[in-house]
Amino acid sequence: MGSLTKAFTAAAILQLQEAGKLSVDDPVNTYIKDYPNDRVTLYHLLTHTSGIPNYTNSPDFLKSINIKISVDDLIAKFKDKSLEFEPGSRFSYSNSGYVLLGAVIEQVSGQSYGDYLNEHIFTPLDMKRSGYLTKDNNYTDIAVGYSLITPDISEIARPIDMTVPYSAGGIYSTVQDLYKWLLGLENGTIISDASWEAMRKPNLDEYALGWGIPDPMGMVYAHNGAINGFSSEIWRDMSQGTAVILLSNAEGINLGDMRDVLLRMLDSEE
Repeated sequence: MGSLTKAFTAAAILQLQEAGKLSVDDPVNTYIKDYPNDRVTLYHLLTHTSGIPNYTNSPDFLKSINIKISVDDLIAKFKDKSLEFEPGSRFSYSNSGYVLLGAVIEQVSGQSYGDYLNEHIFTPLDMKRSGYLTKDNNYTDIAVGYSLITPDISEIARPIDMTVPYSAGGIYSTVQDLYKWLLGLENGTIISDASWEAMRKPNLDEYALGWGIPDPMGMVYAHNGAINGFSSEIWRDMSQGTAVILLSNAEGINLGDMRDVLLRMLDSEE
């Protein structure tokens, strides 16, 4: 699913806050002990306002994209780099921030990222076809991803080990399971009403906690995802009771156009 993963990571952080195990206002180095900057908070990570450079933009990122990596070694790729701006002053999308959030989840919960999500999100919502995708498991029914060379010609996408995108993009799912996810957020199964409201309160650039919020009233929440071989998008309008969930095994395609067509179809049926 690529970056649709981020909302799951954000919800896990909010669950741990509700349990009194952390606060989103805490500095990152409260939990990542050797993290060198005490000005960056969990909230900055959640809202992409930390100033931490995005490790997926590094020139050498693609060289090791299919090599399994530990969380500590992944963080080491960007930990000592200078901030690009003062935390909280700007929005700049950073997968690095969500990798740090995954490490915090593991540190605070005492569970691996995948195990935490299984116990606290996937199982309660009966999301039986969702999980954190690792090579350690034997999957027989995962779609093959493709890269489009031209609109008519494609090839199997370059493989990627999901420890590389980790808690910023390593989850797999289905359309049906993702609909359960949306309902679970909205009906209070996963997080409290107060946390759900906070999750949809936008900061800079209409981004809240793991969701983009294109509607100032917070009734619409959305996100897209892109990863080797796959593209994804969620658009949920609670005021209309509509949801568009798109998962494609073609890399780099514009799902926004398809979403807009589907939304117009929904509007025409009213």
